[in-house]
Amino acid sequence: MQELIQSLPAPIQNYIKAETPASMKMMAASGRLPLPPQQMGIVLYALAHDPNQQIAQKALESLREQPHSILEPVLNHPKADPALLHFFAYYFSHDAKVLETVIRSQHTPAEILAQLALQVQEPLLGLIVQNQARHIESHEILQNLLKNPETTGSQRTRLLEFALREKIETGYSLEELSRYIHPELLYELFPKEEVKAASAAVEETFEESVVEAMTDFVPPEFFDEESLGEPEEEKKLTIEQQVLQMSITEKIVAASRGNKQIRGMLIRAGNRLISTAVLTNPRLTEGEVIKFAGNKGISEDVIRTITRNREWMKLYAVKVNLVGNPKCPIMIALRLLNHLRLHDLRQLCYNKNIPSTVAVNAKKLAKARRN
Repeated sequence: MQELIQSLPAPIQNYIKAETPASMKMMAASGRLPLPPQQMGIVLYALAHDPNQQIAQKALESLREQPHSILEPVLNHPKADPALLHFFAYYFSHDAKVLETVIRSQHTPAEILAQLALQVQEPLLGLIVQNQARHIESHEILQNLLKNPETTGSQRTRLLEFALREKIETGYSLEELSRYIHPELLYELFPKEEVKAASAAVEETFEESVVEAMTDFVPPEFFDEESLGEPEEEKKLTIEQQVLQMSITEKIVAASRGNKQIRGMLIRAGNRLISTAVLTNPRLTEGEVIKFAGNKGISEDVIRTITRNREWMKLYAVKVNLVGNPKCPIMIALRLLNHLRLHDLRQLCYNKNIPSTVAVNAKKLAKARRN
């Protein structure tokens, strides 16, 4: 606190010195001094710690009556120490604006954030959930978020996924993890048989529960195929932002159940569990598969999954698009060349996007057929 006081002009410091008359302190504690916001906040904060209980009580009352424009500069003061932030977190526990500033401050000690993580509600809860850097700094913050009854299922999924990646102890059993995290993710961390056993003990409505948890920030049309009649640019951007907010588990579920727009977005996901989940979507059409086969933004995992489906590989357009896709593994492309018509082989000869080995073999095969 001393550094804060010393940052005040000398005449203002006279109102809060130990030897200052009580009447002078009481006037300052009433908040009637014509001071700039930051100085007013520091004076009231200092007097709230005065040995004279009447002065301290009056200063605290005045602080609580101050607009946020006066309190915020104090909380964000470069010399604000942990004691100050702790003071405001405690005495302003019902003031959402003050708590938001405390939560956002880089100077707030981890133990204060951990305590807030245990008791705050939305939207403050979401601010702490998103601050993963602080979760690494103090595992107790993440652990308390998981204990907070206000933490939603969607937030819990994100926290648990992050905890598993960072090897942060959560106290959750494998069966409990199975309620929030997709089995495919758990397979990468635990023995497959154990995951299967744990998942079997969980309700069969796992995906339905995840979808329900996602409704906090995802509109119903996210899973509604008939809602595609409104392709406004603004709406598209909003949905893209919503997808970015999802955890991996939520993206896997969205990929396997979402509408055509969502499928088109997630097929290009860098995570193979998400992109290949699109191909399990029961509403996926042959037209989409044909389009995906030629999409240069998809991964090899998606291409290999497509080639393992016999029904899709009966579609000539799928074969043509796969061979012409630079992401298609060379051995798969060479094998598919034998199934292409002369016209399409000729086209491949001049395709500069595909590997030269594929183009050369297409040229040889086309020449052999002409003869």
